[in-house]
Amino acid sequence: MQQPKKISAAVLGGGIAFPGVAWGPTLDTGRNSLYPDLASRLYAKGRFARLPFIAGTNRDEGTLFANTQPLTEAEFKAMVAGPNVTPGSVLDSVADKILELYPADPAVGSPYGTGDELFGLPASYKRHASLISHAAEIAYVYGQLPPTAGAASQNLSVVIMDYWISFTVSLDPNDGKGVERPKWPQYKDKNQVLLQLEGGNTTVVKDDFREEAIGFLNKNAELFNR
Repeated sequence: MQQPKKISAAVLGGGIAFPGVAWGPTLDTGRNSLYPDLASRLYAKGRFARLPFIAGTNRDEGTLFANTQPLTEAEFKAMVAGPNVTPGSVLDSVADKILELYPADPAVGSPYGTGDELFGLPASYKRHASLISHAAEIAYVYGQLPPTAGAASQNLSVVIMDYWISFTVSLDPNDGKGVERPKWPQYKDKNQVLLQLEGGNTTVVKDDFREEAIGFLNKNAELFNR
């Protein structure tokens, strides 16, 4: 087994950082680099590890972080493209398209499926919540839901733990052990389906939610240093 390389703090701090992007990637472009390019470029070139992994998204998690104060169109654009974006630039036009794909219409914002209900908050809240994501599944993965969680949530936590344990042991979430649960299909180019993990309705669904908007973000990942 090879010993880990010793890297000085000066070397780690000498990569290419992206100002104005909170927690953005820092490229390590030197010899034997750890992170030589943007993830989107590396993926397009096929330069990634061929290892099974679990990935997913959390519906309505943006509600944890969305701004509860009214936001103007200009403020939304600054959040998407940065405060100093050059008018007429590619990034400027891409930001305009993103705001078009995530419109100022509460009926299509998060929490999804709640129509025009604003929950006493400004209309911009549901739009902002659609543009944020994080880690709502952690409590389910570790079986740490609060005692007040309903039976459907508690049962879902057990199902999720069994999927994760199965994958950890065998790199396959479908080992047939633990509680009875739907088969989790492998995501492929020709079979783009997801497992919807929902209390009382864990099932396979087509990966087409906000397809146009997400496709546009992926297409322009480099502009956002991804």
